[in-house]
Amino acid sequence: MTNKSTLTVRRSISLPALTAISVTTGLGFQVLGLYAMWITFGTWMTLGVYTIGALTIVLQFAIAGRRVASWSAGE
Repeated sequence: MTNKSTLTVRRSISLPALTAISVTTGLGFQVLGLYAMWITFGTWMTLGVYTIGALTIVLQFAIAGRRVASWSAGE
């Protein structure tokens, strides 16, 4: 029996590579979800849900922008 430590080689992945993997995975799941919803509910229901989702995101950005602007004004 030896007391020598075992060398392990660790490969690090750069941040841009991890970001690319995350974005690709996210887009893949988005497309998969869109396909599943389209098959399940049909075209009009899918378009409606995606429209509501997009409007929700725009509204969140608008509200967040107003709050940040009001903090900058000293309120």
